[in-house]
Amino acid sequence: MNGWLCVSADKSEIAYAGNDGYDEELGIYYSWDSSVNNAIRLSVGDLIVIWDKKQLLGFSIIDRITKSSSSKKFFRCPRCGKSALKARKTKSPRYRCADCGETFEERAQTVGDVDVYRAFYESGWVQPEGYIGAATCRSLTKSLNDQNSLRQIDLAKFEKLVGSLPRVVTNRYRRRQTKLEGGHHLRTVRTRIGQGRFRERLIELYGHNCAFTGKNNLAALDAAHLYEYSRCGVHHERGGLLLRRDIHGLFDKHLISVNPQTLLIEVHEDIIGIAAYRDLNDKKLQVKISAKTKAWLKDHWDQCKM
Repeated sequence: MNGWLCVSADKSEIAYAGNDGYDEELGIYYSWDSSVNNAIRLSVGDLIVIWDKKQLLGFSIIDRITKSSSSKKFFRCPRCGKSALKARKTKSPRYRCADCGETFEERAQTVGDVDVYRAFYESGWVQPEGYIGAATCRSLTKSLNDQNSLRQIDLAKFEKLVGSLPRVVTNRYRRRQTKLEGGHHLRTVRTRIGQGRFRERLIELYGHNCAFTGKNNLAALDAAHLYEYSRCGVHHERGGLLLRRDIHGLFDKHLISVNPQTLLIEVHEDIIGIAAYRDLNDKKLQVKISAKTKAWLKDHWDQCKM
């Protein structure tokens, strides 16, 4: 296996210079095309580490990769024709060519055919708690001088970083990972087919809201089943809620539940001593739910009381 440090850039926040950016959904899939260095080297089973050049956003193992054909706009320097452009946020003209130094307001444009790749990695996705900065991310690469969007990672360095994180945080990744040290071995895993669509439907129903704590970044929210999915293998859209990742784990372990009659949150005595969870006790849900969802919550509540 190989490991890759991949740049994530929000099209709504970052002005792209050489192209229009890439489609992606953090925590579910990452996209790039054949114009990018190392494009064809990423494979199923590889480690994928995503950052935004400021901090580490998360990591996982690639479950599958799709490939399609498309046309793409390329923007170049009108003087030298190179694509090493920098978008300037405060200075004018807006663009500067890193090769010849020319500054200009309008970019030269061409269109070319590319292969578009999309790597899905949701099953093992981990978003570390706390801040892991850009310097640490760069230190993971095999070549510290690498400036590519897809940079190869030294797996030994990455495993050391993972080892420094709380085990409870990295469990999803470890369950999915192939062995990093000295070669690899295969593991059989059960993949939740349709999990992506299940998550999308919950986002449509509840927005960017954890049902217990309220509004949050989507990358911090899990699509949580209110029943044991492994027993039935069916995604019931009213049988799920968006939950903050740590709360999802506690919910699955029956350490946090919801009284189906009052819709008040109940925190188990084993974790009531932790302020972050104690503050949730006897609080109402932060989203409106349907009668069907209440029925699923009752099943969970009954399991907790057994």
